[in-house]
Amino acid sequence: MSANLHMCKYPCTLILAISMLCMMSAGTSLAQEKGDFRKKLESLIIEHVEFDNVSIKTAVEDLRKIARDADPDKKEMNILLLLEKDKKAEDFTVTLNLDKVSLDTVLEYTAKSAGLSFFVKGNVAVIAGKNIGKDAMEIRTFRVNYGIIKDAGGAGSKDDAGKEK
Repeated sequence: MSANLHMCKYPCTLILAISMLCMMSAGTSLAQEKGDFRKKLESLIIEHVEFDNVSIKTAVEDLRKIARDADPDKKEMNILLLLEKDKKAEDFTVTLNLDKVSLDTVLEYTAKSAGLSFFVKGNVAVIAGKNIGKDAMEIRTFRVNYGIIKDAGGAGSKDDAGKEK
């Protein structure tokens, strides 16, 4: 089994980029996955989301959980927060209350509420600082063996004492 590891390169603070590891089936093309990702954002309906003056970091963390729970396959969504290196997540707060809207709409209004921008690049939903454009972010895909990720401390790996990490 292999995985695709997506890496972002931009001189800014990467606050939450942990979910950049995506599993793909052997026959799926990257272009198909990108289109499927956008369709998934538009098709996942979020029953209710409410934020009352929470930091953008907290909102994004919560949205990852909400998206996973709304997904019939219970898969993690690639939602990335990118801020300029001189900005802090605590400086951006979100207040909103939405019912029965798509995940795409929730992400868009979350970003707007915090004074940030929202875009999709490949199979990553990005909430970014206003000075970070779509073209500024570069996504590279590397095919890696699943065992390498596991050996590097990924899911299912063990520490020196043989205990699960």
